[in-house]
Amino acid sequence: MHDISVFLANNYIWFVVVVIVLIFALIGYLIDSKRSKKSKKNEVLETIKLDENIINSNETNDTVDQSIGNNNITIE
Repeated sequence: MHDISVFLANNYIWFVVVVIVLIFALIGYLIDSKRSKKSKKNEVLETIKLDENIINSNETNDTVDQSIGNNNITIE
């Protein structure tokens, strides 16, 4: 047990450096995972908006097609 405490006392600076690097890596991972969730959410919202625009444009085209079909022109 004495040997372990002597080893830790002589090399504590290395342990501190490793712990600091691991903490920074953990913080970076957490920030990156939150950003990727937000970007995925934005992509889904943009896709939904595009789909709504396509649906709205199709409804407009159907209305125009129906109004054109209702006009009966007779040629004499």
